[in-house]
Amino acid sequence: MKPVAYAYPRSAGHEEETQRALEASGFLSGRLLTRNPSESYNIPGDQLAPDNWFGLRALEMQSIEFQGCEGCINDNDELVPILDEALAQTAWVILTYHAIGKPEWWGWYDWDEFRKDVQSIAARDFWTASMNDITLYVRERENAVITVDVVEGGAGTESIEITLSDGLDNVRFNQPLTILFDQPTDWVGRTFTVSQNGEVLDELVFDTQAAALSLKPNERPYVLRPRP
Repeated sequence: MKPVAYAYPRSAGHEEETQRALEASGFLSGRLLTRNPSESYNIPGDQLAPDNWFGLRALEMQSIEFQGCEGCINDNDELVPILDEALAQTAWVILTYHAIGKPEWWGWYDWDEFRKDVQSIAARDFWTASMNDITLYVRERENAVITVDVVEGGAGTESIEITLSDGLDNVRFNQPLTILFDQPTDWVGRTFTVSQNGEVLDELVFDTQAAALSLKPNERPYVLRPRP
């Protein structure tokens, strides 16, 4: 088994000994609930990794009607400012819901407020993903090294070779990383292929110099080449 992200039952993972045990068991991250929104912005700004992989903070989403928890996020009006601040800090926020639309169950959260939450997230520039995927992504990004080789010819840039390495197990750490770059001016508006080991993986075209690729860090060169 190759476990990735963990949620401590009842958020009972504050002891350092418990967190060490989680790491020793093979997990890569663990999350705890917080009722303090200021604590919920994981990996803000240029920070490459969280302060504590096994003490990530997650917001406790819970309707006020359940137990009158004013420290919880009770509805969409309370969530929206947190979403906006997460974008301002370019931070990872984790939302923890229980019993959505089930007032008789523990930790109930109102269905209509949940719908509003989803709409608010979708309307903003978030990467919405599982804790597993984000954990793998951030660990890869922290270790990523990029090398680029450009082959020039008489008619301009013939090809670009990009190698993305992270030194991690490629079977387990298989999340693509986003590479932002300026393509050659003579490639603008032209289709180029992305291949690896002689196999074409994708065909892309960008109408501006600014371009982006999603590549897995597997230590093997990707070759970018324009179509004739």
